[in-house]
Amino acid sequence: MPLSKTKKIFLLFILLFLTVSPVLGEESGGLVPCGNPGQEACTSEDLTGMIGNVFDFVAFQIVPTLAIIGFVVAGIIMITSGGDPGKFNQGKSAMVAIAVGLMIVYLAWAIVKLFIDVIGGAEWTKMFFQ
Repeated sequence: MPLSKTKKIFLLFILLFLTVSPVLGEESGGLVPCGNPGQEACTSEDLTGMIGNVFDFVAFQIVPTLAIIGFVVAGIIMITSGGDPGKFNQGKSAMVAIAVGLMIVYLAWAIVKLFIDVIGGAEWTKMFFQ
């Protein structure tokens, strides 16, 4: 019996929670670098650190997890195509789209980092690009 769209979304959120929960734990410091019990109060300078933590979390935790899930689903579509060229091409185009999306995400990060390094890297960007 195929899963309904709601069940698929629910399973995706469970997978994401299991992947994300260790990152949000207290042992890692969480996404916000200050203001937690036992830490100093937040200042305006902590904003760049938090933005960097959020970006690192999305770019290096969520994006790869979703890409792997996408590659697996596209591979399953290709394997179960049963010789149907339409379904096989659907899985193939999904894999190409995921690969292009990954390149866009990480090349954008690399270009911005290179630009900041070339212009001298202002003091406020050091926490963002550690």
